[in-house]
Amino acid sequence: MEDWTGGYTADVEYRASYFDEQSPLRLCATALVTGWEPRSVEGEFSYCELGCGQGTTANLLAATHPRGRFVAVDFNPAHIARARDFASAAGIGNITFIERGFTQLVEPGAPDLGEFDFITLHGVWSWVNDENRRAIVEFIGRSLKPGGIAYVSYNALPGWSEGAVVQRALYEVSQLSREPADRQVTRGVELLTKLRDAKAQALRNNRTLDQVVALHRRGAISYLVHEYLGANWRAFWFSEVSRALAPAKLGWIGSAHLADNFPASRFTPEQAEILQSIPALDVRETLGDIIDPIEFRRDVFVRGGRRLGRTRQEDLLRATRLALQVPAHAFDYEIKFRQGRGKLNEAAYRPVVEALAEHPRSVGELLDLPELRRTTLKAVELVGMLVSSRQAMPLLPDEATASAEAAARFNRAVAATVRDQDVPILVALAMPRPGSAYFLTPAEVLAYDILGRDPEARPPDIAKEIWPVVKARGDRLLRDGRPIESDAEAEEFLAERLDKMIREELPIWRQLGAM
Repeated sequence: MEDWTGGYTADVEYRASYFDEQSPLRLCATALVTGWEPRSVEGEFSYCELGCGQGTTANLLAATHPRGRFVAVDFNPAHIARARDFASAAGIGNITFIERGFTQLVEPGAPDLGEFDFITLHGVWSWVNDENRRAIVEFIGRSLKPGGIAYVSYNALPGWSEGAVVQRALYEVSQLSREPADRQVTRGVELLTKLRDAKAQALRNNRTLDQVVALHRRGAISYLVHEYLGANWRAFWFSEVSRALAPAKLGWIGSAHLADNFPASRFTPEQAEILQSIPALDVRETLGDIIDPIEFRRDVFVRGGRRLGRTRQEDLLRATRLALQVPAHAFDYEIKFRQGRGKLNEAAYRPVVEALAEHPRSVGELLDLPELRRTTLKAVELVGMLVSSRQAMPLLPDEATASAEAAARFNRAVAATVRDQDVPILVALAMPRPGSAYFLTPAEVLAYDILGRDPEARPPDIAKEIWPVVKARGDRLLRDGRPIESDAEAEEFLAERLDKMIREELPIWRQLGAM
């Protein structure tokens, strides 16, 4: 019987994960910040995710974008079954999950899925073979509308040079047996650790191996299996990916990690000047990765890019509405850039943070604050720094925002999975106003669910209700690095955490439309 996996590991499901870089507003923000015409999400639009896994990202986006038509594709029937079940439980009616390989999407007689304003794929490019990559390009060329946006993320060179050694070693060890993939990756980690301790040159001071060992200790087996055991795993130079996508008429416009679009966040002035002297974009961006190696690129392309005039770009940026996603007192004025940490101008940003703490505002309203009149803060910087640091979110127009009940259905379904399934350390809840996610621990998700049913519930009562579930899940609570052993202490500790959560995060959830 022919192997349907195409060299991809399929006996362990990919972990359920949400990736905000795939959200329509984040992709539009990339276009705005880099000076390109974005797609509109105010009215009806269409969105396709290739390689959707368990459908976490696609389901959350569909739940929070009622005017969108969503299609999500994966070749693994277990993934599609789980994604469909969740969509049904959450009452999401504007999404279709399709079980197909990428080559099946473009073979003769394949059903026409229509045209899309957005096509996204997260990490897929690095894990599939050349035949599937060619099928992806053909599908995008057929299905992405003129002016449509594509998101392609992948393991990048030279940033993954160290990691490629670890991946190859883990893959080769996995071929020694026919054990389940989770046992294969455990065997590989144990063997590579021994080789490192025996002073294997390529594994000494190898940061990727250190990360793999740490992830294995935390039980992130599913991630390690899918990231490292694929037969077709590859890391790519930017120029390779850009040129491979060219037949689909795609042109690169920037990174979905907004800070990477500001040269000062990656390069010294001398480095930036050298790069700007290089006329070819492919070469310039590839050499930039040699100066500042990025391990995982989050590239945004457009099919028929249209440059924005300065006035229109400024108008669109000023019309962008933002909401804080951290408490004002916790706002970090030091932003982590790839070149280190950069200090935001606190005299300019503190009034912005204080204003957003009151309620969401447009960028124009923020820039017009009296305290900012003597500053040089620009709209493009304000959006780029706040969003890329994950301290603020762009908001959907009111008419395009999902109802609170739609988000509540999604979040109730998430809470049910926390009770019944093994879920990640952080779990994504739907926030209707930004059309995106807010991450909570499993215990916090259970508390959120209780508060949704009883807004007056007190932290000690919530803690008493959720602790048996947390305990049954095997989640350990630590106080000052010490494991909590007794039920009474665990409930007391949870109540303290929940009291802080209600005081600090509940107002944020309300501003984001989820309470």
